[in-house]
Amino acid sequence: MILSLYSKIVLVAIQDEGSKYVADAVDALKRLGATDPILQDFRGSFCLAGYAGDRKPSWITQQQ
Repeated sequence: MILSLYSKIVLVAIQDEGSKYVADAVDALKRLGATDPILQDFRGSFCLAGYAGDRKPSWITQQQ
């Protein structure tokens, strides 16, 4: 895969209590490759290795 000039690998980590504000960020996380569920649990943790670019690579991953 050839990365375009404006493509970026994006790392996201939320620890302890992020569920209060995650609703504001769901659209942005999905543009980076996140899939539902995204931080559903109170005081849960979430991480994402995503990609900001046109084509989504197969290595995008997330964990709860």
